[in-house]
Amino acid sequence: MLKAREQERWQEEQKEIRKLEEECNRALDDVRSDGRSLVMGFASRFSSDRRFILAASELNGDAIKSAPVQFCDDFDIVMAAVRRKGAVLEHVLGYCSTALRQDRRIMLAAVAHHGVLAILPDEFKADRAIVWAAVSRFGGSSVRHAAASLRADREFMREVVTQGGGD
Repeated sequence: MLKAREQERWQEEQKEIRKLEEECNRALDDVRSDGRSLVMGFASRFSSDRRFILAASELNGDAIKSAPVQFCDDFDIVMAAVRRKGAVLEHVLGYCSTALRQDRRIMLAAVAHHGVLAILPDEFKADRAIVWAAVSRFGGSSVRHAAASLRADREFMREVVTQGGGD
């Protein structure tokens, strides 16, 4: 008798888990198509769940724009959003903590994945590795957004012309 109740309880729990998984998947589908669904759509039910926000940011970088403010200071969520869509860096620079706005890894990820060198803070436009990431992925014309000191570096510019596409 006791075993039958445990089995029944386990089956009910499994049913609830499947239902929650289905709802979560539906919400992630909403986020994939529109990051604003964290606020306005079915996904809003999960907007306080860190794991959900992380998954949403991995699917649609714009999701961070609609996520609750506390998630704007979560390194993993910010990194996922920037890797997915580098242009959300503008949002990150406007709303995240100083530590994240000055995190070189986030800036490098934004540039390496999406070439958003133009919107980086000035101190990162003089970083050879960051500028080179943009040049190697998006061509030599990316260097126009680099710091003047880096553009004046003959050795660096020679590398840009020879290996960065020459444009």
